[in-house]
Amino acid sequence: ETFDFTPRFANDGSRFAFLRLLDAPYGSDVDLWIAAPDGSGARRLAGPFGDHVREYAWSPSGDAIAVQTEVGDQGTITIVPTDGAAPSLEVGVSAWQPEWRAPDGQQLLFLGVDASGTTGLYLVGRDGLALTRIDLDISAGPEETDVLFSFSLSSDGTHIAYASLP
Repeated sequence: ETFDFTPRFANDGSRFAFLRLLDAPYGSDVDLWIAAPDGSGARRLAGPFGDHVREYAWSPSGDAIAVQTEVGDQGTITIVPTDGAAPSLEVGVSAWQPEWRAPDGQQLLFLGVDASGTTGLYLVGRDGLALTRIDLDISAGPEETDVLFSFSLSSDGTHIAYASLP
């Protein structure tokens, strides 16, 4: 038996993606699928990802989906093309909450943790090049222990709202 969950429509509404758990409720292999809005034409895009798929996001043009999974105890992001080509890009830092930068989707923004254990906001090219940490002043006072825990990117890709905890 299978269990389908976490549906998300592409920006243009022409199809939706969903996660499928095989051998539910005891299985642990989750695959990424896409289908037409009425559920027809469902096809598997990628997987299995084990049971560690956390989040995913459609690219602005709908030609790829960024999937956040865990490998061991480290989160990673994989870009899965919707045309059936092989998945690519596993970022070099522990990563989660992928969000495509509009309008062209050539960059991906995500939260990550570097080797020193510091959480930050990162930007990487769709090709996996130019990994850049975005410097944010999240210090609320004399304590330098604030942790960035969520963000949202404006629809035009020019502004970032973020939240942190002291």
